[in-house]
Amino acid sequence: MAYLAGLPPIRLHDLRHGAASLMLAAGVEMKVVQETLGHASSAFTAATYTSVYPQVVSAAAEKTAALLFGKEGQTAPGKLISLKS
Repeated sequence: MAYLAGLPPIRLHDLRHGAASLMLAAGVEMKVVQETLGHASSAFTAATYTSVYPQVVSAAAEKTAALLFGKEGQTAPGKLISLKS
């Protein structure tokens, strides 16, 4: 059916990778993702089943900069802050 609709083939395992990545992008803790997938360690889950979305990298940079410059909680989601003084 997917082939007839012109969609790429997707395995259930591919959906597992996507689900793990989306959970982390949504801010779900690694331990919760690990347990959801049934892995023995969160290190294995992080190394094997996740990828980093650009939005997550930007949010991490924003949070770090806000912490460094005393503006934690003052940045709007998705809004970049300047690192220059």
